[in-house]
Amino acid sequence: MEDILDKFGCYCGDNYKKENEEDPVNSYVEFVSDNIEEIENLLTIIGKHVYNKVDGEYVKLVIE
Repeated sequence: MEDILDKFGCYCGDNYKKENEEDPVNSYVEFVSDNIEEIENLLTIIGKHVYNKVDGEYVKLVIE
């Protein structure tokens, strides 16, 4: 999650604890930014496979 936040310049607001406890499939998170463009860019990952991949000494954020 931290890599996604760093890449898109956002931070987490509310994590919707009750909703996440009741829904084993989905994860509810509120993303916050002072810049609407950062939120719009973050929305481009919806429906994509997002994960970290080790590449030598580094870990890369992969968005497919």
